[in-house]
Amino acid sequence: MPVQQLLCTHAMVPQVTIESVDAQSVSFWTRSDSKTGDPNERLRRLFKVAVKEVWTAPIPGQPAPVAMKPGATGPLFLSRTGWQTTTPHGFHILGAGTDAVVFKLPECLAASPFQGDLQVIPSKLLVQGYPEGQTELVQIDLLGPDAAESQDLRWNGADYLEIRLAEDTANGSSAAGDGATVKVWPTQIVVSGTAQSAPTISGDVDLLDGNLAAHAQHIHFARRGTPISLILTQNGFGAFHVVPGM
Repeated sequence: MPVQQLLCTHAMVPQVTIESVDAQSVSFWTRSDSKTGDPNERLRRLFKVAVKEVWTAPIPGQPAPVAMKPGATGPLFLSRTGWQTTTPHGFHILGAGTDAVVFKLPECLAASPFQGDLQVIPSKLLVQGYPEGQTELVQIDLLGPDAAESQDLRWNGADYLEIRLAEDTANGSSAAGDGATVKVWPTQIVVSGTAQSAPTISGDVDLLDGNLAAHAQHIHFARRGTPISLILTQNGFGAFHVVPGM
């Protein structure tokens, strides 16, 4: 009997936001890679691929594919050809051409790397990035005086962070306009502090480093300095000197 060959043709872009879909192509926003190694080049950029390069059927054990409609956000499963797409200025999708992108879908499934929840008592929560529509890099410590006392941040790798500003900052910030929030495309989200389970040893992680943290994060707190929940890899746990499960 002939041996059936498994389909190992696609890899997942963790998060995209669909811009447009037609019979021939799909356009989507996601985080680009840098051309120089500078993380500040890893911006939200628009990519376009042929429809035939996208796997849209459900894959057992994987998150549901993003809906093929404008505004939808979720994972996108691309072929090798799809992963080779670039923007008009030559930027690739983050991870393209690296060992981080493994073409094992839809049938050559392997165990997913460990990710777990860690409670961290932060001493600094530094967001560096570009306010929407602006080209000047800013830094905001969400535990500092420029940020509001409470925050509810959702990062999915495809959309801007919405940061609540302190009243004085909002009134004086060109980035904030007339509101009390500012949308920022982050190039770093560095959390410094201690694990709640190991409060005497400090550490830090950049939540945009896929070797340390999950692609999606929800950081919320009512008061500065209260524990926050981070979804980290085993290396991320190690950065806070904690062994998962202990």
